[in-house]
Amino acid sequence: MTCSSTVNENRDALPSLLDAKPKKPHLRPLLIVLGGMFVCFVATILFFPWIADQMMTANARAIGERGHDIVVAINDANRIRAISALPSVWPRTFLAITNHPGDISAKTFQTSSEYFYELYDGGNVDSDQHKPYIKGFNYGKLAGVGVNAKCFAGPLTATNNMWIIAANITDEDDPRIPLLITRNVDVVEIERIVNKGLKASEFEKRLEFSKPRNPPFGDKQMVFVYRNGKFRILRCNNRKLGAFFGNKELPPRDPSKPPIVYLMP
Repeated sequence: MTCSSTVNENRDALPSLLDAKPKKPHLRPLLIVLGGMFVCFVATILFFPWIADQMMTANARAIGERGHDIVVAINDANRIRAISALPSVWPRTFLAITNHPGDISAKTFQTSSEYFYELYDGGNVDSDQHKPYIKGFNYGKLAGVGVNAKCFAGPLTATNNMWIIAANITDEDDPRIPLLITRNVDVVEIERIVNKGLKASEFEKRLEFSKPRNPPFGDKQMVFVYRNGKFRILRCNNRKLGAFFGNKELPPRDPSKPPIVYLMP
């Protein structure tokens, strides 16, 4: 083969190379990917409210369990103390006559933070003298959903305490009276009812959230814990007083007893 023939062959090949059409991109895989992304996007929009609702319910149940643990621990401590004729450890706002000076039953409290600090013997934490009044309690039971657990020295403050607690409770009080309430609840009306009673004409009234809207939960839901340790979660759309108290009137409390007071954090 001569050089001239090689050149001619290369020249003959040029038109075929120039005439070759570019290959089309494969669109099917791309469309599949985009379609999948669109389906995920739509599903997220449709199911996000349900997912958020489930997460909120799970958080409320976790907080209810912590309240359950607190009430059960207090009840257990009271049963043990009764054997030794010691008074209850539930908080009081009045001075009681007692033969046990220095005991928690001989002290009064103005806030739930003061009470829980004393209940846990907060002044002696991490020392050999630490003697909590109840077992199974720690500051983590007071925290959750925007309320951080106490992890520093010094008294317990509202910053690290999510619970409102009922003071001056007795064994004879109606079991429908909540003992622990999350701090995002306005307890003014509840405190009136547990002392003065609830009439059927008030069943349509609603429990109110606190102002400002406090954590945990803000104005989304409330958690209440009762003497037996059971807890109840109320949403913003089911806060009627009638349903809250089992659609039964609540009689006025014995006026000879000190009134029930709800201690804020």
